[in-house]
Amino acid sequence: MAVGPISCVLTPDWLSKIEKFRVQFAYGQREILLDYAGLDRSTLLTGILQHGFSFNHNEAECMTPRLRNFRRSPLWVYSAMREDALKELGHKNVKAIGAPWLYLPRASIIPTGQARVERIIVFPIHTSLSVSVSLSDSDIRRKIRYWKSISAGHPLTICLYWSDYLEWTWRRIADDEGVVVTFVGLGEINPVWSPHSTRIDFLKNLRSLIRGHSHAIFETFTSGMIYAISEGLSVGYFPQSQTEYESRLEEQVEGGRWMSTNIPGVVGEFVEAGTLSERNSEFLGVESFYSPDKLKELLLYEEGIVPTS
Repeated sequence: MAVGPISCVLTPDWLSKIEKFRVQFAYGQREILLDYAGLDRSTLLTGILQHGFSFNHNEAECMTPRLRNFRRSPLWVYSAMREDALKELGHKNVKAIGAPWLYLPRASIIPTGQARVERIIVFPIHTSLSVSVSLSDSDIRRKIRYWKSISAGHPLTICLYWSDYLEWTWRRIADDEGVVVTFVGLGEINPVWSPHSTRIDFLKNLRSLIRGHSHAIFETFTSGMIYAISEGLSVGYFPQSQTEYESRLEEQVEGGRWMSTNIPGVVGEFVEAGTLSERNSEFLGVESFYSPDKLKELLLYEEGIVPTS
């Protein structure tokens, strides 16, 4: 039997490296760190950067790609609390450097004591792209009316996940109910290194959106809660608007119990940011914030790898 031609496609070395360490590109976190440390944006961090905040200390994160010397590449986490927890489990390749959020260029400072205009922002549970469960019109309307009842007549903005924002149903019903819907951007796009502002400016845009509000409603714990507290917003976790399906998912990860323990007081009511600031600073890794030179020294990287256009 004759064998036809065989083709072999080789992945370029630079692309293989990017794929190996692709997590860093989410939300523009890599660019924030590079800009702060004075490194060119063609630089690839040869380690894994914490993706966001989560309920648990996931040991699987520590199984980072191996370097040429066969050692595990670094896992850069936000906080010393997380570093210590993972090192206690036997992982030595973990280093806290503070959340990239802390390294964003300084924004204008809201004067201490200046009252914010009361505006409420909602961060709903977002639809999982891997699970085909869509909300009905009545589900969406019920959620919005519940959030309006909490806002007590103050302006209400709903910040949707990008795929939910594309659903015309959300925008139609929100308009009918007299509330604003928006989204921040795409935290991850294809190719992962694309310099499009929707990824690179994701956290900067999120900060600007948050700073225009006084209170934040969360249907589940997300990184946005930590960021909102850091910007002085009163925050609350209100699971009452969850659908039955969403509630079951929340029970599986014990989200409500985790928040009761780690962000006390937020279940079912708003808590002022000042009350939560000390614990919040631990999550953000404020104690692990470094100068540009020190951060550059702690990072492992290769220059000239990532396309810049």
